Amino acid sequence: MLYLYAFVRESAEVPDVTGVGGEPVTLVPLGTVAAVVAEGVGALESTDENVLAHAHVIDALAAANDAVLPVRFGRGFGDRDDLQAAVTRLADELEDRLDEVSGCVEIGLHVAAPAQHTHAADSGRDYMQHRLRDLARADAVAADIHAPLAERARAATRSRSVGTTALLRAAYLIPATDVEAFRASVDEAQRRHGEFSFACTGPWPPYSFAVLEHEGVVA
Repeated sequence: MLYLYAFVRESAEVPDVTGVGGEPVTLVPLGTVAAVVAEGVGALESTDENVLAHAHVIDALAAANDAVLPVRFGRGFGDRDDLQAAVTRLADELEDRLDEVSGCVEIGLHVAAPAQHTHAADSGRDYMQHRLRDLARADAVAADIHAPLAERARAATRSRSVGTTALLRAAYLIPATDVEAFRASVDEAQRRHGEFSFACTGPWPPYSFAVLEHEGVVA
C-alpha cells in the first residue's frame, strides 16, 4: 500500500524521517504538486504509536517547507496509479490551497464558561425559553470573541454553537510571523471576557485548512 501523509509543492524538501511502521517517506510528483508517501505500509490500526508517527512526519514537513496540506491518518492507495487518478481532478484545488496556507500555521482556541446552575422552571415551556436565551447570549459572546480574531487571520473555522458552557471552538490560519501578535489579540479578548476560560493552542501544521471539498483525498 502507498500511505499518504501530505501534499506539498513539487519543489518541496522531504526530511529524512520515518513514519508509520518505521517506513521512510518519499516524494511523488503529481504535476505542479507532489504527495509525500511511504511504500510498504500494511494495514493500520489507530494506535497512539501510529497516530504519533503520522504526526511526526507532518511536523517535520511543516518545519522544512512553507506550505503543507496534511492528510488525515490512515489514508492509503493501492499504488501510484491509484493516487495519480485520485489527485488529477483536484490539481487546481490543491494548488490554490497550498497557496492559501503558504507561510502560515494553525492556532486553535477553545473558550469555556463556568458551569451554570439549572434554572428553576414552572413548566417545560419556561425552561425552554430560559435555555434559548442562554444559548443566544452564549452565541453572542462567542461571536464577539471570534469576529476580531478571524479578521486578523488569513482564514478561520468555527464550530457551530456547542452550548452555554463550551462557547467556542475555532481554528485560525495565521502567518508564522504574526503568531505573537495574534496571541496578544487572544489575550485582549480574554481580558474583555475574564469570566471565561481560554485555551489557545499551537502553532500547528494547518490541519483544519487542508480539507478539500472532495472528501477521500484530503480531510
